[in-house]
Amino acid sequence: MDIPPRLRVNAPHVIGESVDGEALIVNLETGAYYSATGVGDAIWTLLAEGAGVAAIVNAITARYPAAAAGESVHAFLAELVEEGLAVGDSGAEPSTAAPAGVSLPAAFTAPVLQKYTDMQDLLLLDPIHEVDDTGWPSALPGA
Repeated sequence: MDIPPRLRVNAPHVIGESVDGEALIVNLETGAYYSATGVGDAIWTLLAEGAGVAAIVNAITARYPAAAAGESVHAFLAELVEEGLAVGDSGAEPSTAAPAGVSLPAAFTAPVLQKYTDMQDLLLLDPIHEVDDTGWPSALPGA
């Protein structure tokens, strides 16, 4: 699968966060949720920070010079696109420099995207709500 030179998180349909070295990602349209650790977490973090595909590949291959590292990064990014978690971004020309501060594990392990569907019904039944200072649920005005 060809991936565009610039990707972005498919927000608002996809939310994700990195917690203690694990990327936790939820596709609110399908109800599936995902997990990626190690290099996969670093790739998700770089993507969420706006790094272009070349910057992500450069950051990983600079740390892990094995030829398989670049191929693994491309395969992982293609899987993110295939699952609808990332989409092409036609915005500004992507930078080849990766954002600083993304931690990478000591040893390279090919990134793996774990997919879970056991809570699909629940996630699709009650969408995740944005909550403001008034809390949720909020009474309708005039009610």
